Amino acid sequence: LDQDGEISVFDGYTAASKIGTTNGVSQMSFSTDGVNFSNPEPFQTTKTFLLPPGEGGKQVAVKFIDEFGNESEVFSSFIVLDLTAPYIVLITPLDQERLTSLRPEISVSAADNFVPLDPAAFFVLLDGREPFAEVEYGEHRVTLRPFEDLTFGRHTLRIEVGDSAGNRATLDSEFFIVRPPGPPVLSAIGNQTVPLGSS
Repeated sequence: LDQDGEISVFDGYTAASKIGTTNGVSQMSFSTDGVNFSNPEPFQTTKTFLLPPGEGGKQVAVKFIDEFGNESEVFSSFIVLDLTAPYIVLITPLDQERLTSLRPEISVSAADNFVPLDPAAFFVLLDGREPFAEVEYGEHRVTLRPFEDLTFGRHTLRIEVGDSAGNRATLDSEFFIVRPPGPPVLSAIGNQTVPLGSS
């Protein structure tokens, strides 16, 4: 806050205007709805303000009072309180899925209830490292297509997602690449040809 009527909330978001008086500011008063204000208190350049409980949109409003009791206009700032991490949905491959493709498509979806996701905080790790793959970004979705064949056996995935409020989520999964089944082995019994192992 300053005597020119500037209110700053969180990481630099500001709404500023002029009080409209040349008299010195001596008090200030706060509100969470722009109508019902707290009792005036001595002016100071910073203040710790308790928001109403619950996540979602919040309003912080302030008005200033000079030494003669004149009140300024109301200055408001709207913020979103987000304390919940994004949620992650693994589209393919599913956890514990068994695949025969040596270059499986890996597709992940993520979303947040209140604020946008942070693209710089969206990571997919394959076997503990960033995969050598073609990466396609969509709305709330990332798809990777490996450039090289993976080995047969177990592979791990770790998906890390963050939102613009700094909340983070992590999902761990694994899948298996198996050899495709071969053609059935036939054996002649009498005048019939049947797969081995049948009775």
